[in-house]
Amino acid sequence: ELLMEKNGDAWKVVERRGNRRKRQEYRKCGLEKPIIKAVRPVGLKQGLNKRCHDLVQSDWWHQTAASMLQSILPVWTSGRIVCYGLGSVFESRNAQWQLALALVLVERRTTPCKLEIHDPVLSLEEKVFLTEELGCLEASPVEELILEDDATTLVFMPHCPAEVYANLLSALDPSRLGRLLLLGNSLTAYQTRTSERSLEPQFCRALGCLRSEYNLDPGRTDPELERAFSDTALHVFVDEEATIAAEREAT
Repeated sequence: ELLMEKNGDAWKVVERRGNRRKRQEYRKCGLEKPIIKAVRPVGLKQGLNKRCHDLVQSDWWHQTAASMLQSILPVWTSGRIVCYGLGSVFESRNAQWQLALALVLVERRTTPCKLEIHDPVLSLEEKVFLTEELGCLEASPVEELILEDDATTLVFMPHCPAEVYANLLSALDPSRLGRLLLLGNSLTAYQTRTSERSLEPQFCRALGCLRSEYNLDPGRTDPELERAFSDTALHVFVDEEATIAAEREAT
């Protein structure tokens, strides 16, 4: 399991194995240099296919996640999923489940869709696997994300620290948050657990623009899904650009 911790202006990647902790530092999510030398598991691609199958057969999918997909399809218009903070797909079972969900979302689209992934912990071998064998694209760093002018983009950020969400939100004009569908940790849960003084200003501003938050936490239906998707929610923001345009037309 790879964890991310903040240390001043740098991040630390922490790998837990028994009582050992391996730490290596890197700058915020813009760094391209691979951090971990990951070893590809035997049968990884077949295992991912099985996870995709098991996911759509699960109670969580039928009771919660499938309805989420149906609700966002009319507004998810860009044909892109941009994924940040996935972790090592060679070494983390959680990352493999999260990647399986992203692949299922791509597959369930009725129009062409591309999965873009960026994470500083990905090794060169993992990037080759993702791009050449799964057909993924390499995304720009989170601070450089550009949303399309006339479409809504789904951004998937599983189990990222609040600071990484703040990095994303600070890169976006608040008036354009309506172009963003954010699938990741519950922002309101972060707000509940953290004092207002400790939250980044961009984070607080985004909470003020939040129109709806749909809880997708699987609960205790399955231990592996619980670890991979606990505290997950879909966030829909107020489309200020559309509101302003409508007000101008009305006048």
